[in-house]
Amino acid sequence: MAKTTDETSCSVCGVRLLRRWNRSGTDFTWLDEGGHNYGGDGGPAGVDNIWDYLDWLRIHDIGGYSLFLARVTLGAGILPWQHWHSPAPAPVVYEPGEVPPWCCGEPARLGRDGWLCRENKLHRPHSAGSAPRCGAPPSIPGDLGRFRATESSDRAGTASVERA
Repeated sequence: MAKTTDETSCSVCGVRLLRRWNRSGTDFTWLDEGGHNYGGDGGPAGVDNIWDYLDWLRIHDIGGYSLFLARVTLGAGILPWQHWHSPAPAPVVYEPGEVPPWCCGEPARLGRDGWLCRENKLHRPHSAGSAPRCGAPPSIPGDLGRFRATESSDRAGTASVERA
């Protein structure tokens, strides 16, 4: 079965990132070796967190204090000189000759527990020879052929949509 690598680097700062499962165990995230999903150096001496930076701004730049406090209140979460780690694309490693299974007209998505249909998250196609559809309702783009636009006779220039 295909696997993704558990290591890559940050596309912003180049630091080594490791793939770790999130707290709920439903997805993975990329963390640096210190366990953080953010990085960056700089800023005033002795300022290590948001609250220290707010204290520093209160003394040195009250306008900056108001601006940064608004950003923090809206969920900024990091200091101005920091960045969220952005992992470089990690290659998917396939077994020799392996073809990802297709379901509902699209390649299946590789999840933690194996291949998942993109239309029906409960269906798990097992191989490239699996059933082409799992019985999921059609997606909107593929379903547009079932509808046709018709001119409405009661208002000029308006169109309605009806089932074909």
